[in-house]
Amino acid sequence: MNQSLQEQTVDGLREKYLSMAPYPMDQLCDPGLFTPEEIEILKKYGHWFDALCYRQVPLVTEKQKKFVKAQKKDFEPKGKYERLWYRYLDATKPPF
Repeated sequence: MNQSLQEQTVDGLREKYLSMAPYPMDQLCDPGLFTPEEIEILKKYGHWFDALCYRQVPLVTEKQKKFVKAQKKDFEPKGKYERLWYRYLDATKPPF
């Protein structure tokens, strides 16, 4: 199966962001809100999730588009990573 140039570019960017791990957990975030497995996921994928949400990479797949829409509250996050990142962003919002 041949990938489009855009998909190849996104795959390269994904690898770049994954290689930046570990993602620094926000100091406002209480680590007790997450299981050890969830913390490991956040550390591994946090830079990639940030890149998707801040549109630092083109959204090529439906899964990527859904992920970003869930963070913007356009619909309820359903996937494991969508829900986890949504919870993380909620936990790191300033209290005011």
